[in-house]
Amino acid sequence: MTDRRETTQELPVELLHAIFRFTLPPVELLDPTPSRGPRSPWMRMMAAKRALAQVSKHWHSVALTFLYEDICFRYSTQVSALAATFRGNPTVGRLVKAIVVDCPVTSEMRDAFVLDLAHILSQCTALRAIIFTDSAFAMEDDLRRVALYPFPVRIEHAIKRRKDTLQRFEQWPLGGTPHFTMPVSCITPATRLRVLAINVDHPSSLESVALPALEELDLSQEYDVPRLENMDRFLSWTLPRLRSLILPMATRIQGLVLKAHGRALEYLEFRDHLELGSNAHAPYCDYIHLCP
Repeated sequence: MTDRRETTQELPVELLHAIFRFTLPPVELLDPTPSRGPRSPWMRMMAAKRALAQVSKHWHSVALTFLYEDICFRYSTQVSALAATFRGNPTVGRLVKAIVVDCPVTSEMRDAFVLDLAHILSQCTALRAIIFTDSAFAMEDDLRRVALYPFPVRIEHAIKRRKDTLQRFEQWPLGGTPHFTMPVSCITPATRLRVLAINVDHPSSLESVALPALEELDLSQEYDVPRLENMDRFLSWTLPRLRSLILPMATRIQGLVLKAHGRALEYLEFRDHLELGSNAHAPYCDYIHLCP
């Protein structure tokens, strides 16, 4: 009777996937948007993924799925580097599930950045989530004021091509700057979109928008909400599956939004950080009855 000891080299790929997944925390608990710095949980998780990929050639081929599934761009050079990787090995793009774009871009690199990012999105055929901050769109005008570039048409078209897989789209504005406006038309073809985060004063809120699969709408991305003149926001949106709604500090539009979409809600949150607890009576308490 021979003593035969199996090595990880002989384990099925599916079993190694299960083992690797067990050693890594769920990415949902490590949102990279607020996590910066080399010691952040997100960066430590990426270091663990790289360590798995460096054990052996066999582990490297298995760990690639984890190494590329969640991409976060902090520097524009990372965008050009990944685009070059995809051009040399297009099959890698199929591994990407989520992309976060949180990198400043100089005016000299802007055209190349847009081309590279559009190419990356075109290769990510299994992409489920896209998150943007204002970083890639911020600029200073001649008077040294902060302004924003318009959302690139090329990237808009690239996002539309992911309409069959996209399930989550988020836009996080930077504090103290005007926020960019992404065209809602680039996500309305996404019939599987379940999560959307945009500004409460997004211009599309006055349009007729149908998102048949949307379950969560986060409108809390702008805390310094202006007192808007037009209150008919989000009333023409068709959201038959909406179950979760997140609103910013108390505004006059909350009552109408809840009147239109509150009856089927199962989760309601007010991000009223500035006023919560400062008043004995919070304005949104008047609207709770709209969400039985």
